[in-house]
Amino acid sequence: MLGREILRFKLLHFILIFLALFGVGFFLIFSANANAFFEITIQPVSGQINMGSLSEQAEQQMDVGAQYAGYGEEKIDPRAVVMRVIMIILTFLGVVFVYLIVLSGYWLVTSHGEEEKITKARKTIQGAIIGLIIVLLSYSIAYFVGKRIEGAAGIGSNSPQFYYEE
Repeated sequence: MLGREILRFKLLHFILIFLALFGVGFFLIFSANANAFFEITIQPVSGQINMGSLSEQAEQQMDVGAQYAGYGEEKIDPRAVVMRVIMIILTFLGVVFVYLIVLSGYWLVTSHGEEEKITKARKTIQGAIIGLIIVLLSYSIAYFVGKRIEGAAGIGSNSPQFYYEE
């Protein structure tokens, strides 16, 4: 009986970790260049096609791909990069606290009336909810400050990259 509970517990951990990583990856992919997915325009590439070696052709194809994706030679505003990193960290922390809430709920359901397990699960749920509230408030403050930084730096909210002009 104990082996079955351990197996169920490990399976639950695997599923929750997979969903958390999938959610973070999905967020990172689609939040970074959300406008680029919907506003695709193809423009002719300037310059001649290089018919040199295979490595030169591969390098040229990568440069063209980077140009179409919006990654160019422009300088990146460090303030915007810091804000992006903060938002990603806060998103990851939010996923961790949601994971703790689900895990504590599992502990609560499988406690079978044992007072020690119920107390542990309730304390973990309370701590995770408090942590999630703090993360949500931090995220909203970071979002507000990030929008002000974008406005001060002259960065458009519709642009997928954070560039500044000299």
